[in-house]
Amino acid sequence: MPRGLKWIHVAVAAAITLAVLSLSYSSYEKVGVKRPLISELVAHSDVAGVSWEKDGTVAVIRVDLRKVPDLSKTYADLERIAAKHLGTAPYRIEIADGATPFLEEAYHSIHYYIEEASVRGTFGEMIRESSSRLDEAGCEYKISVGARRIYVQIAKEGAYLYRIVDRILEKGGAGI
Repeated sequence: MPRGLKWIHVAVAAAITLAVLSLSYSSYEKVGVKRPLISELVAHSDVAGVSWEKDGTVAVIRVDLRKVPDLSKTYADLERIAAKHLGTAPYRIEIADGATPFLEEAYHSIHYYIEEASVRGTFGEMIRESSSRLDEAGCEYKISVGARRIYVQIAKEGAYLYRIVDRILEKGGAGI
C-alpha cells in the first residue's frame, strides 16, 4: 500500500461509493421504474388508485379497482403492465376492492368449492355450488377459470368483492 494511505481512507471511500451507488439505484427505481409503472396503471380505466411498497426484494403493487366487467381481463392487463416495467424483477399484485361484510360472507360460503377446484379441477361442481349459494344470496357474480388462476367477482347494491385464487397445477397432469 502506498505510503500515507491508511485503511481508514479506503474504508471511507468504500462507504461513500456504496452510498452513492445505493442512492443512484434508489433514484433509478423511483424515477425509471416506479413512477412510470404507477402512471400507466392509474391510467387504466378500471383502476381507482395504486400504491407501491417493498417486501424484502419483492415489489408489492396494491391496486384499488373500480367495479370491473371482467376481472380476468383486468388482471391480465395489470400483469402485462407490471411485467413491462419490472421485467424479471420479483413483484406481487394485490387487488383492493369495495367489499362489505355481506360480500365477505357470500365469498366465505363458496370459497371451499373454489379452493377445491383450484387443486382438483372440479370446476363444474364449483360453478354449480357457487351459483346456487350466490343466487340464494341475491348477488351478481362472475367466476372465470384461467390457465393459472380462478377469478371470482361478487357484487350487490353497489359493493363488489374480487378474489383471485392460484390454481395448483401438478406437473405432468391435465391441470393446464
